[in-house]
Amino acid sequence: MAQIYFLICKIEDKIAFERFIERGKNNTLRGYFHGDKGVEMAKKGIKVEAGLYEEPRLDLPIFYIY
Repeated sequence: MAQIYFLICKIEDKIAFERFIERGKNNTLRGYFHGDKGVEMAKKGIKVEAGLYEEPRLDLPIFYIY
């Protein structure tokens, strides 16, 4: 039997979003598997803004890293 924990790393929204876009631009397979429209828009030079982050709602112990 395993014990499962959920870890959420908290960083500034802007930094997280910029990293997300860069990962999508730099890895073509990521787009193939995830099909993210925001990354495709950013590749075309269209300004993209992040939506609000909603934490997963799971019945597990959650730990936060800031």
